[in-house]
Amino acid sequence: MASTRISVDRPAAFPPVCVCCGRPATLLRRQEFETNTAMTGAILAASAVVGSLIWTKRGVALSLPVCDYHERRGRRANKTFVRGMVLTVALAVSAYIGSHFEGGAANYLSVAAMFAFIITLVVGMSEVNDGLGARSFAGDSFTLTGVHQKFAEAVKG
Repeated sequence: MASTRISVDRPAAFPPVCVCCGRPATLLRRQEFETNTAMTGAILAASAVVGSLIWTKRGVALSLPVCDYHERRGRRANKTFVRGMVLTVALAVSAYIGSHFEGGAANYLSVAAMFAFIITLVVGMSEVNDGLGARSFAGDSFTLTGVHQKFAEAVKG
């Protein structure tokens, strides 16, 4: 995956190349990106500790060119979620079957199933924007990360 600088004054002037896969784009998908989510979470937690509520959010909304396949967001997240849940169920069933036999394998398998579930949720939620992200806000531009190489080359050219 590549990254490209986007100017804030003309963010809608994207080439007709799918931002996710590099194929010719047929649609525009409106997508919002938040930046500094860790800092926002830290400020919210710190404000809760002192007894007040401060909410801060910085981001940008873009209309990104996508192909028919990537019209909906989260294709990668859906695949991750399904695969992770299959793994979780397989480990849980193995733990159940293992509990009928002697030994501690069932305990380890149940802990592995729990970790597989938690990791699936965390990774799936991080991929909900198809791996795209807005980073490095500086002056009149920002960096869009996770874009396809063909899209990055088309934006630069």
